[in-house]
Order: sequence, then structure tokens, then C-alpha cells
Amino acid sequence: MMAYALICTMALLLFLLCILLPGDHGDFLIKEGGVIESASVFGYFLCIALIIYRRKTAYARHFFLLILFFMLRELDFQERFTTMGIFKTRFFISEQVPFAEKAVGAMVILLLLYVSISILLRHSKDFFTGLKKRSVVSVGTLLAVIFLVVSKLLDGIAGKLKAFGIALSAQMSFHAEALEEIFEFGVPLLIFFTLNAHFKDIEAQKHF
Repeated sequence: MMAYALICTMALLLFLLCILLPGDHGDFLIKEGGVIESASVFGYFLCIALIIYRRKTAYARHFFLLILFFMLRELDFQERFTTMGIFKTRFFISEQVPFAEKAVGAMVILLLLYVSISILLRHSKDFFTGLKKRSVVSVGTLLAVIFLVVSKLLDGIAGKLKAFGIALSAQMSFHAEALEEIFEFGVPLLIFFTLNAHFKDIEAQKHF
């Protein structure tokens, strides 16, 4: 729980650092391929390394794949090798996108859905039971989901609000972008400590 509190505190301090740094120094932290985004990728790598180190690859294969998806998403793999991002609706209806790309994109999305649904079916009951007991694993999972949802809501928030006739100032757009990157960075950190706690629970159960 202390680790979770430290991660939330670090997120707040990072946000203050981004908005208080003079000139373009704050932008250097949050830009594409910047310090925070690179740290997020490394965080997901550490999560994958933890699963392998704990020799839980078979047991946690769905989490392994989901975390791998997240890491590749941070590296922009969803659009790096295709005409446009595979998560855009236009990807499947645009005549500019070759059929082969659409087929591969569809398989990736179906695999992601399969992994996500499998995790929900296998672990949702334990999650809610643990949440009632305030278990470290369930609380960490909830925080990771909250961080992930908030980061996605903030992604391109200026464009989303513009569709409703709401215009954000350049400063507000920068603040939203900073928060998005910081929340995205918090996700792998929360996953790492949650996984570690989960594996410790498994080891403890073996001794009973």
C-alpha cells in the first residue's frame, strides 16, 4: 500500500514539475518519445521481466500478453507499420488501407479482446472479493484501471471538447497532455507492484 501511495504522490510531483519548469523543459518531459513516455515503456518491460523471473509465464500468460500489448502501444506499434492506427474506425473502412493490413489489424484486436475477456472471466470474482477486504492486489488493480481510464480520457481531450464547441487554451492543453503522460506512466508502476503482491500471495498459499 505504501508503494501505491508513493506512486500517486510521484504523479502529483511530476505534474507540478512539468507545469513549473521554465520554457520548453516541461515539454521535453512529456513529448512523444520523451522522458516520461520512455519510462512508461521501461516500466512495462520490468513487468514482463518480473513475470519471467517469477517463472509465472504459463500461469499469467493473459496478463503477460496484455502487458505486452500496453508496451507495444506505448511504442506506437498500432500505427508504425500500417497506413493508419488500427484502433481507428477508418482503418477498416478506408480504401487506402490494404486488405492484408485490415486482416492483421482485425486479428490483433480479436486477440486483445480475447485476452481482456479471459482476464475478466477468470479474475473478476476474486477482484471484487479482494476489494471488499481491501487486499493489496485488488486495490492495486483498481488504481491501475483508474489511471488507465483517466489517461485515455485525457488523450486528445482538446479535439474531443472542440467537437462540443469547447476550446482549450494552449496552457490547458499542455496541462492535459502532461497529466495524460503521467497517468500512463503510473499504470506500469502500479501493475508491477500489484503483480509482485499477487505472486507473493501465491507463494504464501503454497506453504499452507
